[in-house]
Amino acid sequence: MRMEKETLFRRDLPYPDPAKIVGNCREGRRLTGPYAGRESEMTALCRYMYQSILLREAIPELARTLGGIGETEMRHMDLLGQAIAACGSEPRLLDCTRERDLWWSGAWPDPTTDPAGMLLRDLSDERRAVRTYERLAAETENAQIASLLRRIAADEELHVEILERAYAELVGGEKTPRTVK
Repeated sequence: MRMEKETLFRRDLPYPDPAKIVGNCREGRRLTGPYAGRESEMTALCRYMYQSILLREAIPELARTLGGIGETEMRHMDLLGQAIAACGSEPRLLDCTRERDLWWSGAWPDPTTDPAGMLLRDLSDERRAVRTYERLAAETENAQIASLLRRIAADEELHVEILERAYAELVGGEKTPRTVK
């Protein structure tokens, strides 16, 4: 995929300052899923870095794109970690949103090695991330947290657009299958 060096993998909008969030531990715990759960920024970051390394020689432009998206996911993880800490919780690699706390696992990033399969999985996960952030923003009564979650969702929407273009270029103009949600 031809992407100029200056192409951003995040929207040209400021991020809310997570240090200014006034929240409580319950709100902080709700952020641990997107921070370090199975379908989290941590998992996405590791998956994109893996894919970028794997494709570096074979498809360098796609590798740079995936690496750039991964860098944005790392920024999201930092923002969520700061928000968790501002709420009085610890930003550990622990998903506290479930019945039982669950430590992040290196087994979670998808090990797919087929480039088209990688992009389809990435698209599915980015679309799910948009829905998750929008749902969490709608569910919270904390306007500062909602603002941060909506801002991150905007980047995830951009990632969907970038990945759709990358997929079409990789497979010769085909659109992504409708089954990729």
